[in-house]
Amino acid sequence: MKDSMQKKLLDKFYKGTLSNKDKGEFSRQLELDGFKERLAEGVIKHHARIQLKEQLGNIHLEMQQAEQKATTRNYLMALGVLLLLALGAAFWYFSGDTNKESIPKEELPEVLFAEHFKTYPNITSVRSIEDEKNNWEKAMDAYKEEDFRTAVKLFSGIPDTMSNAYMFYFYKGNALMSIEEYKEAEKAFLETTKTDNDLKIDALWYLGLIALKNNNLEEVKRIFGTIQTQYPNYKKAAVSDILEQLEY
Repeated sequence: MKDSMQKKLLDKFYKGTLSNKDKGEFSRQLELDGFKERLAEGVIKHHARIQLKEQLGNIHLEMQQAEQKATTRNYLMALGVLLLLALGAAFWYFSGDTNKESIPKEELPEVLFAEHFKTYPNITSVRSIEDEKNNWEKAMDAYKEEDFRTAVKLFSGIPDTMSNAYMFYFYKGNALMSIEEYKEAEKAFLETTKTDNDLKIDALWYLGLIALKNNNLEEVKRIFGTIQTQYPNYKKAAVSDILEQLEY
């Protein structure tokens, strides 16, 4: 039972999916005999914890060389170094949440918004068949150059009767968020969610962030709860982080 629980905790640690409850149990397990050794062995076996990759790379190479031509004493010394690094990473991993929990609750939505908001990349090359020199192409050029005010003006000149209008609204919403016009951005994203399309879930994500920015916590929980239920694999770690942080 104990071994099974420790294995689950370690697996979640490597994947970066520990919940706040898991993190408390992880800290407790570090005080028990054998868990630190299992943590070190796991780091050696996987050397795949993202935050440790650069630090462990050179040491792992040295260990491989040591195993081939050095004594058991040298191997154990290298293992000790890895253990220190692993425990250091664990301390860093948990201290980040400790710092976040020290933030006054009324300031947390703003902190979470700043942490998670990123403008959606310009990954589309859609061009209207009505006019090859249309505002869509010009708007996306401005968007790519991060000239968001110009992009908003150009998006506003695109007819909403076109078949791919949901895309215009989506990128317009992003441009509006980037110039802090959240009320208008919300309207644009709502237009995107009116039809089933490939950007609907992304529009929901940004609507959740706008609610976060506006400190509308009930709406935040509703939107991200919907994402968690209907699109469980979409930004799974980020959605869980936001909901968990707002519950502490």
